[in-house]
Amino acid sequence: MRSRLLILAGALSLSGCAATAVQPQAAAISAEQSQALAEESARAEQIQKDVTALAGRMTAVQDRLLQLSSQTALLQEQGQRVLRQLQQLRAQQAAQPAADDGTEGAAEQDALLEDTLDQVTAMVNDLTQQMENGSFRISSTYTDAGKWVLIRYDRFTGQSWFADQGQWIDLEDMEQLPPSDYEVVLLRADKDVKGYVATRLDRQSGLTWWLKQNSWQPYE
Repeated sequence: MRSRLLILAGALSLSGCAATAVQPQAAAISAEQSQALAEESARAEQIQKDVTALAGRMTAVQDRLLQLSSQTALLQEQGQRVLRQLQQLRAQQAAQPAADDGTEGAAEQDALLEDTLDQVTAMVNDLTQQMENGSFRISSTYTDAGKWVLIRYDRFTGQSWFADQGQWIDLEDMEQLPPSDYEVVLLRADKDVKGYVATRLDRQSGLTWWLKQNSWQPYE
């Protein structure tokens, strides 16, 4: 009888040890699963952020293309109107030859013709500049200490970068910027701790920002 009790007690002891060994294994598996789920959630969140940022940039590009298209159409319309005026002036000169002594009407026609040619030249130069100039601009200055300060920016999106030890540092914005026409100005400021000041202007809306460390702060 005593031997049976000893056997039973041993069996219970072994089962308890086995249960004790299983619990840490289960806890370890649960911790690994939780970590895997957390990593998967973080990856999904990062992917969502990347998709949102990409969608915003695509929207900005589309808006800029529409803007360029409308500007090109407007320039073409203006060019055609000026060319029609030029043709009319030439037709008038052909139909009404100037007098031998030179009349006041002929002088006025010559002035109008010259003014029309100036308009055509100005529009051609404007269109050429728009087509040749890219999106990116550089603004730079030297501080009193001889440090070269350099900011690169996209004039259509407002996104900007600061040159630091051979690499570009992204300058942050407190809000999403709309597609527009931006300009960044860098000026030497000897009394400033940095040795310079930087401002950004939205040329269409007039909104203005000043640079605080690596972040653009809007002027209230």
